[in-house]
Amino acid sequence: KGPKRTPADIQAYYNANKARYMVPEQRVLRIARIGPEQVANVQASDKEIADYYKANQAQYAPKETRVISRVVVPDQAAAQAIVNRVRSGQTFAAAVAPAGFSAADISVGPQTREQFTALAGPQVTAATFSADDGALIGPVQSSVGWNVVKVDGIKREGGKSFEAARSEIATKLVADKRKAALEDLVANVQDSLDDGSSFSEAAAAPNLPIIETPPITGQGNAPSDPKFVLEAGLATAVLKSGFELAENDDPVIETLPSDG
Repeated sequence: KGPKRTPADIQAYYNANKARYMVPEQRVLRIARIGPEQVANVQASDKEIADYYKANQAQYAPKETRVISRVVVPDQAAAQAIVNRVRSGQTFAAAVAPAGFSAADISVGPQTREQFTALAGPQVTAATFSADDGALIGPVQSSVGWNVVKVDGIKREGGKSFEAARSEIATKLVADKRKAALEDLVANVQDSLDDGSSFSEAAAAPNLPIIETPPITGQGNAPSDPKFVLEAGLATAVLKSGFELAENDDPVIETLPSDG
């Protein structure tokens, strides 16, 4: 027969061995998953794809470089005289010589639209880049005088036709639209909860699937069902918020690793 244990001894032993006598808190959690599957039917229309292609012509148009000769004179009459000499059969270099310009003075060389705009201004560039190879343009007035321009060559490379770009545009638009639709869905559910809807009511409107767990611990284990496993993608966010809420607290929306 051992020594008699006092109430203090028993309490001390209990305090040192609480884990042997305590059952971990268990909760039944209800989860409505909002994810890509709810917006899988969102597609891009033919019009949306075509409109995107038109709005992004700079991205899909071929890169165009033009070899350009250009002269700028102070008055329209001098510019028109140069145009007349070219149209009578003179070369551009010969036509500008009476105005005191050499071949080196008029050679601009290869220019993209952006480069030529910086050099000659938007009005001269618009006329030059809408003209055919070999065309003579002018006189066109700019901030520095009267311009006469000759297109000596056009080189185009790259670019994509609408049909070639259609698939990648559709993929981008579908991804963007589904992301926006998912954000709208989350916002609508949150608004419903803010307006006083219950968990079931908020989940019912967008037809969200509901998962109800068996009684589980804060680690996600179910003592009554050892085979139960909480989906890995749900575990961190769901367990944290699920065990922080009081029984009558409003439902909360948590962001999952997959943006669900």
